Amino acid sequence: MDKVNFPYRSDSHLPFLHVVHDSGSWAKHGLDVNYDYEITSEDSHKNVANGTVEFVGGNHLSPYIRRPAGDKWVYLGQTVSLLNHRLVVRADSGINRVSDLKGKKVATKGKHPGLNTWLFIKQAGLLNDCDVEKAKGSKFHLGSGARRRGRRSVRDAAR
Repeated sequence: MDKVNFPYRSDSHLPFLHVVHDSGSWAKHGLDVNYDYEITSEDSHKNVANGTVEFVGGNHLSPYIRRPAGDKWVYLGQTVSLLNHRLVVRADSGINRVSDLKGKKVATKGKHPGLNTWLFIKQAGLLNDCDVEKAKGSKFHLGSGARRRGRRSVRDAAR
């Protein structure tokens, strides 16, 4: 059997990969696929280039971002690209539409959603006009003022 390393970038791909594996589809074609592990965008590009990984599931934005720097990745496509962006701000922020983010700091959560946020900001023409940062930790953290007002989450703070 041919050994293939096929990590994922988004765990939303994992159920489908389990179905393909459990159905025997890869084995039927003589493939032993190592698919049940996550990889970062940085490691994806490094490991595909050095041959330790053959395919990466879910790296659908970084190939375009890295192409101007000489990256030679080939993006094969995807079946679904559903992005449900949400603009969550305080009611008194003065931000009512995406264009109001000019000059502001935008927080994004997670590895994979961060690139989707980057693309959304770029498509809105604001890439050089606002600061996009990853939120620290597994949850967004609210400032002490929001906690004093009894809000425990970003969802509560947006109300």
